[in-house]
Formats: sequence, structure tokens, C-alpha cells
Amino acid sequence: MIVLIHVVIALSSIVMATYGVFRPSKKSLHINYGLIGLTFASGTIVALTYHVGLVKTCSDGLIYLAVVTSGVLVSSKKLAKEKQ
Repeated sequence: MIVLIHVVIALSSIVMATYGVFRPSKKSLHINYGLIGLTFASGTIVALTYHVGLVKTCSDGLIYLAVVTSGVLVSSKKLAKEKQ
């Protein structure tokens, strides 16, 4: 069950980051920050519970982080330009 929750949170975070690229808002950034934190928290639980290989888990986590961070950065820059 925790794996399903983890996957749903991670996919929601990717969707929210994509949404933020096209419709940047302060609220979407804050939601995405929370989803990123929840993803890493649930991922840690999954790794500890199921004894998943740490190298595989970390590499997947870094790929996820790169994708979501890119979306968050683009969204932040667009939001900053709109405020100027």
C-alpha cells in the first residue's frame, strides 16, 4: 500500500510541476514543495520497509528530483517575471 501511495504522490508532484510551468502561481509552488517532501518521506519508508537497493533508489530519486526541480525553477522564474 505504501508503494502505491508513494507512486501517486510522485506522479502528482510531476503533474503539479508541469502545471506550474504553464500556469505559475505561488500556491502551486507551495503545493509542489509539499509533494516533493512527501515523495522523499514515503520513498524513505519504502526503501527501509522493503529493503530496496540503495543505489537503485537513489538514482531513481535523483532523476525524479531533476525533473521536478526543473519544473519548479521554470515556474519560479515565470512567476518572478510576472511580478516585475
